[in-house]
Amino acid sequence: APPTVRIIHSGHACNVEEERYTERVYTIREGETLELTCLVTGHPRPQVR
Repeated sequence: APPTVRIIHSGHACNVEEERYTERVYTIREGETLELTCLVTGHPRPQVR
């Protein structure tokens, strides 16, 4: 089964289950930066936590 994506916005939650989402594991070292970008749009604007 594909992973469940949880998006929080304005105190409400929506769960998105689609096969196009893939689970990835990233390893970063202390002092490095990992930048994540939310590709979901909506109104009100979703927030990543």
